[in-house]
Amino acid sequence: MLYYIIYDMRLYLDIPVEHTKAETIFQDSHCVKLIVSVQRSYNLPAFDGYTISFYIFYTARDASINGVEWTAFLSSRSGSFTDGEGIRQPKPGRPVLRHTEESPLYRHDFESDGSIITAKQMKDQLGFEVETLFTSSLKIDARDVEDALQLKYQDLPLGCRLWRRPDAGAKYEELDGKVHSVGIVYSDQILPLIEQGMIEVCH
Repeated sequence: MLYYIIYDMRLYLDIPVEHTKAETIFQDSHCVKLIVSVQRSYNLPAFDGYTISFYIFYTARDASINGVEWTAFLSSRSGSFTDGEGIRQPKPGRPVLRHTEESPLYRHDFESDGSIITAKQMKDQLGFEVETLFTSSLKIDARDVEDALQLKYQDLPLGCRLWRRPDAGAKYEELDGKVHSVGIVYSDQILPLIEQGMIEVCH
């Protein structure tokens, strides 16, 4: 884990600091090397030989497998909105991945949406692992690193990367004594399931 990457100014060798931090993580982290290396374990022409699906995330809480933010790309992200008559209406979510009805993990007897992939399924049946890439006492540092790392891999196909757009979260807040972290969650089981029609990529 990269706990301390210190720069005195916002530019380092004329490069924005967040990009130098992201490049340092890219050079040093074994799981990122694993992700960007082209592997031949599966025949997955739609994904140009990649075998890993991954999500880069920010959190001010637990960045391990026991946390919650690493599941955000699979959550329903549901909410509500006010319609033209002033009535609150439910807003459906848009997770990046869903079970198809052909998947044995699809919950046909579930009262709500059986296609939602749960955190328990991710850990116990889909092989997801989590690693911390960067920590800082400053939220802006962690958010900058998250943004730069996501930008670095934005050209990968959705399904390999598990975010639609680079970080859109808030950047600034007062010092709060929290540890602000950037983590990565990844699995080698997702792309084969997409190819088999068991998981759907939601663009």
